[in-house]
Amino acid sequence: MSLIRGLVISVGTLTVLLLWYKLTIRSKTTFKAQRIALCFILVASILLPFIPVEWLNRSFVPVLSTYWEDMDFIDNWINGTPISDVPIDQLSFYNSIDFQPILLSLYGIGVVVFGSRFLVQLGQLLRLVLHYKTIHENKYRYVLIDSPNYAAAFMHYIIISKHIWEAEDKLPIVQHERQHVDFWHSIDRFLTEILCVFQWFNPFIYWFRKELIALHEFQVDQAMIRNGVDTIQYQQLIVQHAISSKSLAFGNHFSHSLTLNRIKMIAQNKSFPISSIYRILFLIPVTTILFTLFAFQSTIFTKAPTPNTLNIQPTNGAFILPIEKGKYKKTIGYGLRMHPIQKVKKLHKGVDFAAPLGTPILAVQNGQVLRVQHSQKGYGNNVVLQINETTQVMYAHMDSIQVKAGQLLVQGSEIGTVGSTGSSTNPHLHFEIVVEGQKVDPKPFLPKY
Repeated sequence: MSLIRGLVISVGTLTVLLLWYKLTIRSKTTFKAQRIALCFILVASILLPFIPVEWLNRSFVPVLSTYWEDMDFIDNWINGTPISDVPIDQLSFYNSIDFQPILLSLYGIGVVVFGSRFLVQLGQLLRLVLHYKTIHENKYRYVLIDSPNYAAAFMHYIIISKHIWEAEDKLPIVQHERQHVDFWHSIDRFLTEILCVFQWFNPFIYWFRKELIALHEFQVDQAMIRNGVDTIQYQQLIVQHAISSKSLAFGNHFSHSLTLNRIKMIAQNKSFPISSIYRILFLIPVTTILFTLFAFQSTIFTKAPTPNTLNIQPTNGAFILPIEKGKYKKTIGYGLRMHPIQKVKKLHKGVDFAAPLGTPILAVQNGQVLRVQHSQKGYGNNVVLQINETTQVMYAHMDSIQVKAGQLLVQGSEIGTVGSTGSSTNPHLHFEIVVEGQKVDPKPFLPKY
């Protein structure tokens, strides 16, 4: 799985499902149902990029027309004199600016920054737990700190100010944090913060975090009222302790900035019919649709069976020349050149090997024959060879073809012979390489020619 594809799937899943949640679930179901929905979205966003899609067994859809079906292709380079025998670096398509490494570097910097911030916050939690006095009561661990007006829960730890712990009205606050522990809200928050590190550039992850924090507070407030806490006194307590604290970013705080919304929710105390749960079930088909769409964004080319199934010794990964040295007269390389007929600069997207008619053409690497085409137009008789999941090579203007589609070839196997079929005026081999859907300069792949 590539990093970019994984990020696209994760971000796309979170964004689409969060919008679906906002429109169909939020404010229309119980808090428990809303939390189930948000947890489903969180887990789907994390796991979906790692689910393999090869089991779909999608048949190969010919996409070669995107690269090699140009009927206006006229390969007359071999008849003319090129500007030089090597591509023009300043104007070469292959050497144009590639923004992908730049974007990946920026993304990596963001991950380091946000990841470091997350680790610092985690370190602050450990420091509080190890440095301050801890009181054990049943499954709860109370950490008494010096900071005023502070109460937060993380896992089974309740970090609380000493003056609150010693106050007469501490019980509602302690009960509030116990509810967070009982609901296991810390797991939701912890996973969300990890996802924030990897999706730091996605505004929807912060929207998701805000929704989750609010929902945790609403759920606990509702539980407190149901347990018999006086509504008016509890609302007053919320206002009294509504001081935002940032000491533990992924903990659940009693003091929080959602004060007005929490009071409003307590006053409304709405109930929903059990039948409203069906709204959550609709997340499943939506996720299935997303999975299907992302599955069809996987590698364009089919994966060729490894030649090792024929007990072939693997090569070291290096290509050989498609025509043996000494058997071709000259080469015309990849790059911008003055077209010998049209007299304008055009990009030559391959390498031409001028050789006598009938010269053997060789497989540059182990692979599978993806296509064999006989034509008197464009590239003429040509063969496309699948090297691996991302790389294909094409041999054009051939005279004879000695392989068939689906055949597994060993490096150095004879594919056919040099010809002048299609839009060609002299015998030669036109050789091209496509990597991840882009035609590239064959020179870095081939030995010196």
